[in-house]
Amino acid sequence: MGRGACVPHPISLAVFEWRKTYSNTGPPSEQFYARMSQAEGNYFPALPPKPPWGPLLNGFVQNPGPDCRNLLPAPLDAGTIMAWVTGQATISTPLGPGGEISVSLPSGTVGAGPHTLSTVGGKDVGPFSSTVAIPGPIQVTSQFPPGTTLSCNKPLTVSWTGGDDQSAVDVKVRTFAGGFEMYMEAILSGSAGTYTFTPPGFALNDFLVDCPASAEIDVTQTPAALMTFGADGLMLGARHAWKYEYQFTGLQMSSR
Repeated sequence: MGRGACVPHPISLAVFEWRKTYSNTGPPSEQFYARMSQAEGNYFPALPPKPPWGPLLNGFVQNPGPDCRNLLPAPLDAGTIMAWVTGQATISTPLGPGGEISVSLPSGTVGAGPHTLSTVGGKDVGPFSSTVAIPGPIQVTSQFPPGTTLSCNKPLTVSWTGGDDQSAVDVKVRTFAGGFEMYMEAILSGSAGTYTFTPPGFALNDFLVDCPASAEIDVTQTPAALMTFGADGLMLGARHAWKYEYQFTGLQMSSR
């Protein structure tokens, strides 16, 4: 017998995120990101499930019934999204094709203080308003300018100041060789601290990084707990978040 036709079970959610990215190759950049769409359950990132959806497994919403893997994400109409920071100009934007958009922001928009978004609603999603309190960024004190050589046989230490227990810090070392990416990662409290990757866990024979290889270090500060809210038309609600990211690119991993 042939396999029966899939049964679509599209679910809907929204993701809003204020982003500031620091780079070892240029000045910081800032963006407001929004996505509001519906798709098969396994397409979306993890959010607290609501009946009949659940449980979460490996970071995905488990969708009952056969998956329709060719069900493309569909944008949801929630009207014009308004986003603002006290004392600064309001962003007013409809969502783009596919239900998502990333808007570049003036320098200094993403920082400590309240950040608000709202909409009067549209044909798919009802009105909503949400404010997230963003803390100040951590300061990564370790320096890795382009061309820095990292040794996979010696400890690698990443240090930062600032932060608080409302934040989480993700330190990730990635290598790229032969068309493959390998990485090792540590997720820590956002309070000021230091993390050291130490051999042999840092070594090639533990399959965590390639050596020799080109390399990058990413240090990301995000909320320790997700802020979510509900709105008519969003089965899994919405996530309102922020992210500071330090990107150190153009590095080399060596066995020296």
